Amino acid sequence: MLVTRGKISPIRNGLNEASTSPKPNHVTCDRSASSMATSEHNIPTSKRCKRCGEEKPLEAFYKFSEGKYGRRPDCKACHNKIRAEWARTKYQPKTGRRYRRDRAPYGQGKRYEPIIAGRFLYLFHMTLDGKSVYKIGISKDPIFRLGVLRRAYQAEITFKGSFYFRNAVRQENKWHREFRQRRIFIQGCREWFRLTSDEVNLFLKTNLQMEDVK
Repeated sequence: MLVTRGKISPIRNGLNEASTSPKPNHVTCDRSASSMATSEHNIPTSKRCKRCGEEKPLEAFYKFSEGKYGRRPDCKACHNKIRAEWARTKYQPKTGRRYRRDRAPYGQGKRYEPIIAGRFLYLFHMTLDGKSVYKIGISKDPIFRLGVLRRAYQAEITFKGSFYFRNAVRQENKWHREFRQRRIFIQGCREWFRLTSDEVNLFLKTNLQMEDVK
């Protein structure tokens, strides 16, 4: 609307009135309560689960705005089962680690235990101050790991043995607890131990018998 010296221009006023007038072919959408009640009445009260195939009421499905009838395609029981399995064996693509939930009693272990698929438990030897020290660790490639340690410590490190385990972390933790009284720290590493010849033979003999078939 155009205002000129306090007066309303009839031309612009006519245009505005024409523009605001409803079109003859315009169809308005009736969003009254009766129409909404009719649409809600058409929604069924039951739905078939895509996992178990059972017909269940809509209350047995979680709400999902993008799903049919506003619900998930799988029922709550199937969805909770899948979520529980995922939480038990959760996979991290970047690190290649799997975590399994173990409900151990309080103070008797961690609830989440890391499981690394397919590693070698190795034993390396190094002479430090005229005494023998041994490193117990795990690696995908023990020979490559040996070369890395030689460059890092600038010392002669020899290979004693390696054993393949599907759950190498558990075996490593077992031997670390077994020799915890003989642990020494070398450049912040906690995997070095002062072992006797009998303990070295026990380590090699026991792991040779328990080694998994690759």
